[in-house]
Amino acid sequence: MFIKDEAVDEYGNPIRFMIISIGIDYGASQSKTVFKATGITQLFKQVWTIDEMTIEGVHTPEDIYAKFEEFYNRIVDKYNKVTHAFGDYGALGEVLTYGLNKYLQKKAIPLKVDDCIKGKIVDRIELDLHLMAQNRRYILKHCNYMIDAYKGAVWEERKRKCKT
Repeated sequence: MFIKDEAVDEYGNPIRFMIISIGIDYGASQSKTVFKATGITQLFKQVWTIDEMTIEGVHTPEDIYAKFEEFYNRIVDKYNKVTHAFGDYGALGEVLTYGLNKYLQKKAIPLKVDDCIKGKIVDRIELDLHLMAQNRRYILKHCNYMIDAYKGAVWEERKRKCKT
């Protein structure tokens, strides 16, 4: 099963991540802002969703930046690093990411948030399905938002696309 209690190998040893990336999906007026941490093992053998944080409602950019810092620190405290961060693009995303990078510089946090590249949702789901079938994709069970997103992904046959 791809949902795990903790990131450990078959011998109970902690998984060592080569890359830990934080993805940011900025919520608009009715949406949630989501921070998601992904750990990738050496040689890209496994991909783990290791943590997430959601912010509900409308917030100032400064509130979002402070929550990102909290999330970043949580990941560094547990896994000792964050190697990359990617923020949602578009007019709203570009402005918020620019401000977040300024915030991180002022706080001396050694991370630059880059614009993400989002493929089609169906392609992202199919990639995860292939990785899951190969026992290479895992989600920690406390990542409820991610698990619910998979539960809510539905194929619409007449439109021949995935709806989330």
